[in-house]
Order: sequence, then C-alpha cells, then structure tokens
Amino acid sequence: MENPPPPPPLIDASSSDISLNPVDISCNGITIKIEDISCNYMDLSNNVSVVCNKYYIQYAEPSCNKIEKKRTYLTTYSLQEQQIEHGSPIVFEHNETLHGQCCHIENTGDIWICSPGYYQVYMNMYHLEPCQFSIYKNNTDIIPCGTVGSISGLSQLSTAFVVRIRRSDMTQPCSMSATGYACLLQVLNNTSNIPYVTLIGSQSSVNVVDQVTASLTIVSL
Repeated sequence: MENPPPPPPLIDASSSDISLNPVDISCNGITIKIEDISCNYMDLSNNVSVVCNKYYIQYAEPSCNKIEKKRTYLTTYSLQEQQIEHGSPIVFEHNETLHGQCCHIENTGDIWICSPGYYQVYMNMYHLEPCQFSIYKNNTDIIPCGTVGSISGLSQLSTAFVVRIRRSDMTQPCSMSATGYACLLQVLNNTSNIPYVTLIGSQSSVNVVDQVTASLTIVSL
C-alpha cells in the first residue's frame, strides 16, 4: 500500500504581511483564501493548514491545472461550376462552418488562419479536365503535402493531410485577426498544359438539387 501524501506545509503569516481585502486565488492545486475570521481560532479540518491572527491559507483541489484550447474549424464550399485559370484560386461562395481562429469571406478563395498550430486539411473537387491543384500559404509557398493531380478528366480529386502553421507564417494583413495578421491559404490551379480547369456540378449532371463542386475543411488539432 502506498504511503499517503504528506500534509501541506504550514506557513507563517501575519496581518502585516497580507492585505486586509478578501482574496481567493485558485491555481495549480492551491487555493489561497484570505478572510476575516475571529482571532485565536485554529481549525485544521477541511484542509485548513494555517490560521494566524485573522487570516488563513487553504490548500484545495486543483482548479486551473488544465488549459482549455479553443478549437478552430471551418468548411468552405462551392456549388457553382467554375473555370479556374492557371494560377488562380478556387472560389468558395459559402462557409457552412466557421469557428475559432479562422476567417473566410464568402465568394472568395481566401481562407485565413489566425493562430499557429497543427491543422488537419481535407480538400475535394470535381473536375472536367486532367489537372493539378496546390494549397498555397501566403500566395507564394506551396504546402509540401498540399499538391494533388489527376491524369484523367471527369473525375473527383481529393487529398487529406496535417500541416503546421508557424508563427512566422502570420505575415498577411487581416483585419479579422486579433493581431492584425494571419496566414492566408488558397487552393490554386497549377495545371500547366491547358488555360483553365472546369469544376463541374449539378448543371453538367442534369440534377435538380445543387451539388458541391469543391470543398475545403480545416480543423485544428
């Protein structure tokens, strides 16, 4: 049987050492309470370890040893059939989900990540011609695992990976970011042998219900 943990150490305190205002500080498993109580009173029950003059210090259960990180996730998508020229981004006119440290303006291809970290990315599109697309950071840097292509048309193109967004990537002015800067992500057409790639949807399939021509989902890890 394991020995029980030792009792918390006694601490000497006096009214000259502390403020007269009541204080309650909780962190890392220690709750410090300074309250006005009667003099010459000593009670070691209820985890009270020190009583002196009018003040006591109490050790309690942890209350802030776990930091909750706010999750970031978004899904942007398009229902339009588009002709994406070489070097141009896919336009997402909708964002179904937008939460946390991210931004997207409808009817643009600009996705803003406002906080460094690791993010899971899923990209999907339906295209008419053979093609290649890449996810870029800040207009210039191709994410190493973010390029995917197809040698045939009338196909679905998709990829999923994890990317690290660094603090050094926060270079693009973004009024929606708390710091004024963010990392810009875009899905650009890198197909070099044809002038544009057509994204196909309901119009080409002669279906009544609108269907997705392209989508991008990003989730923080």
